[in-house]
Amino acid sequence: MKAIQLEDLLSYNSISDLSWSPEGSHAAFILHKADIAINGYRSDLWVYEACDHSLRQLTWSGDVHSFIWDNEDELIFPSNSRDEDDLAKQASGEEWTAFYRLSLKGGCAESAFDVGLKAVPLGKLDTHVYVLRARKDLIQEERLRGLCDTDRKAELERLREERSRFSIFDEAPFWFNGLGLINKTRVGLFLYNSSTGELRQLTERLFDMEGVSVSPEYGKIVYHGRVFDTVSDYRTGIWVYDYKTGKTSCAVPQGVYRMRQAGWLKDRVVFAGTAMGEYSYSQTPALFTVAPDGGQVSRLYTESLSIGNPVASDVRYGSGTAFKTEGDSLYLISGQEDMSRLLCISSAGSMTVLAEPYGSVDLFDVKDGRVLYVGMSDMELQELYSIENGKSVKRSGLNGEYTSSHAVSRPEELRFTDPDGFEIHGFVIKPCDYDPKKTYPAILDIHGGPRLSYGPVYYHEMQYWAAHGYFVFYANPRGSDGRSDEFAYIRGKYGTVEFNNLMQFTDEVLKHYPQIDPARLGVAGGSYGGFMTNWIIGHTDRFAAAASQRSISNFVTMEGTSDCGRTFLLGHIGATTEEDVEKVWSQSPLNSAHLCTTPTLFIHAKEDYRCWYVEAFQMFTALRSRGIDSRLCLFNGENHELSRSGKPVNRIKRLKEITAWMDKYLHPENR
Repeated sequence: MKAIQLEDLLSYNSISDLSWSPEGSHAAFILHKADIAINGYRSDLWVYEACDHSLRQLTWSGDVHSFIWDNEDELIFPSNSRDEDDLAKQASGEEWTAFYRLSLKGGCAESAFDVGLKAVPLGKLDTHVYVLRARKDLIQEERLRGLCDTDRKAELERLREERSRFSIFDEAPFWFNGLGLINKTRVGLFLYNSSTGELRQLTERLFDMEGVSVSPEYGKIVYHGRVFDTVSDYRTGIWVYDYKTGKTSCAVPQGVYRMRQAGWLKDRVVFAGTAMGEYSYSQTPALFTVAPDGGQVSRLYTESLSIGNPVASDVRYGSGTAFKTEGDSLYLISGQEDMSRLLCISSAGSMTVLAEPYGSVDLFDVKDGRVLYVGMSDMELQELYSIENGKSVKRSGLNGEYTSSHAVSRPEELRFTDPDGFEIHGFVIKPCDYDPKKTYPAILDIHGGPRLSYGPVYYHEMQYWAAHGYFVFYANPRGSDGRSDEFAYIRGKYGTVEFNNLMQFTDEVLKHYPQIDPARLGVAGGSYGGFMTNWIIGHTDRFAAAASQRSISNFVTMEGTSDCGRTFLLGHIGATTEEDVEKVWSQSPLNSAHLCTTPTLFIHAKEDYRCWYVEAFQMFTALRSRGIDSRLCLFNGENHELSRSGKPVNRIKRLKEITAWMDKYLHPENR
């Protein structure tokens, strides 16, 4: 078997946007693969044939990132336009998208229609009526109103020249991770009639849409979001558009619930949301139904459920459906302890588990009760599965050649009960050359969130470290997803209960695996895991090296610089700087940076607007000024997703930096 190499992330295939055709004879999806030659990802359409379970590739352009079914045998997708006029419009700064039609019966993609929006297709409501989502630039829209031809081009050029020199903010948040500057932009919902060329916006000018579900069989669009002028509210409302009547009604007013998902279930709206009661921002969503014109909100299912797949990995790219209604049933992905599963909940409130792999369900689609899903199971990379007679059946081998030829280190479960009576779950991966007579260094890896989880799924960086001669151990401490609200609730306790859990877990690992040298321990983590890495090095000297990634060091500065800063502080820290700056500062790792002795590497991205790079700068400066060996690697053109969907060259450099740092202090023979 081959050893896993750092560059192997270029060999992995990832699946997104799985979708059944209208009649269910096919299902299409997008397959993504990193390409070092373009320092990006090639993304193409594939189709699954239900009759014989075969797969075939449909496009080779490498630039397909979304699509919808136009009919049973044709797909519509936006792509980089080949038309010189369209390219000229895009280059000038015009909002423009070219859509193409592709037949499954063969031939090249043909031009379908163009729209004056940077749009993504969501579905169809009629033969020629398409539902689109687009982010509108309100400043540009206002500046160009009423202008044509030469005057319009001149104004676009002036606007572009101004923005190259300065930016003006008058809203909060003013930027967003992965989107860049979002001041005076809004995500809107649109209908486009390809036979008449009419483009109509359904949402009002200042409305910002967060999620949407299109139900063609009922002629309904259910969407949730908020209207705001200067400050965005994380509590959204739900609206229903009825295509037959052309009317929009408010099902749930804005400002009551923090919404996760919404859809149309028989004759009512179903949504996952929380009013943030006892457990505040961290409260697990519940499932509710309500009439399309509002009124009494009713509980659909008795228990609250984690919505979506919380199981972390660095080998996925893109996303897909996690919440969908069909007939009188709601289908959804939900985290359960260290894994995720696919559930079906009837309109009467009964629940059935459809798929519960030893791993994760990442996305799915359902047609006439037939379910396809993409998941990671048995330490394999993503594959396509169907559910037959209550069992999961693998329908693809898109990563089979890789997994069958490489030595994968399988995680071993380790559980213990903490002093507060909570069972803590964790995993240990042995080095690939494991010899029980030898001693080895080890790395504690900490997940982000904190409402995420680690599970028994393939994780490239962990497998590479195991192949590189390290034990790797990781756990789901208090604050993680997939457990009770009481377990997840650490508001105002950052750096206390979960820090204790991680140190207790480290003790358990050392007790169960005496081959680990306690003098050669490293710690690494990103986002919340970066926060916890910063916290750990200020509260213990048991780790010989640390790698803090996309971290938080100072909640006082994070409040005003992060795309979710004030909301995060209210929901997780339990106070803002205005209310109780001491409480905010006391939970900040920078507060204890003067106690650090651990050599630390900081990894950050220049366009990370979730945890801005000033967080790394402050911690790095504090350690360097005290003579602690430190290094900061700042990636240009990357954001908070560097380790998962960053440019391949930078992803490789990131992991190379971390591994070299660990080798320097824990595994010098590897240098």
